[in-house]
Amino acid sequence: MTIPLTPEPPDRLPPWVFGLRPQANLKAGGKRWQEVVALLILGDLHLVPPSETTTAAETGLGIPPSWYWYVARTESVFGRTLSFWSTAAEPWHADERGVCPFDTGGLWHGFIKTRPPLADGAEKKELFGRYDLILSGWGPKFHLYLRESYTAPWDYVHGQYPAKGPAEILPAPENTSRAWTWEARVRRDATKGRLLLDRLYCLEEDRGEFLEWLIDNESFDLPTKKAITSWIEEHAVLCSHADLPWQRGQRDLLVFFGPA
Repeated sequence: MTIPLTPEPPDRLPPWVFGLRPQANLKAGGKRWQEVVALLILGDLHLVPPSETTTAAETGLGIPPSWYWYVARTESVFGRTLSFWSTAAEPWHADERGVCPFDTGGLWHGFIKTRPPLADGAEKKELFGRYDLILSGWGPKFHLYLRESYTAPWDYVHGQYPAKGPAEILPAPENTSRAWTWEARVRRDATKGRLLLDRLYCLEEDRGEFLEWLIDNESFDLPTKKAITSWIEEHAVLCSHADLPWQRGQRDLLVFFGPA
């Protein structure tokens, strides 16, 4: 049974959130959604190929190949499968960067509007570098941002525009919440053992389809299949079409930050 999120104590770090559209094959590598979920459970994030758009943004902004999460936010575009992650206590190198107060892919691909407009890739890279933060101590920085930017943290969870944020980024309606949602990232070759998958939100029908796929799959041996099945039974949060994974996850984030 999945342990419910409880109101946040002062020193507790909010979860990192990753969403996946499970019914569509990934463009890069053609992996089925079931295989991606299995790799997430096993902690083998580096084996999931990046999308072409992610690679293009990384190349343009000078980011090494990485894995990305939203900090304490869900989005409807996350689709039918959502996961919450936690980090080991300060597993970061002193100069390791990986926290940004906006969606880096959105910046590179022109989905985040700025004043003045960014004319080229060099200007986008300069703006990114100005706000890119080190991972060490990211929690206190994020909590300070919430206190200075919102009347209550639930406004951030709901994607509302902050009182304080990057001055160059325009408010709504020019931008959507991706322009002020914090993003975390870790190098793809450095995720193993540093991130812990805490829970997986999915539709009940998708869980059944996943377990059927796992039984027939020949890529994993029997002990690995049993470990994956056990994890699903203990950590999966079953959702419905009337209460989709991103909606259930959002409610749990509201619980995490305490009563309104």
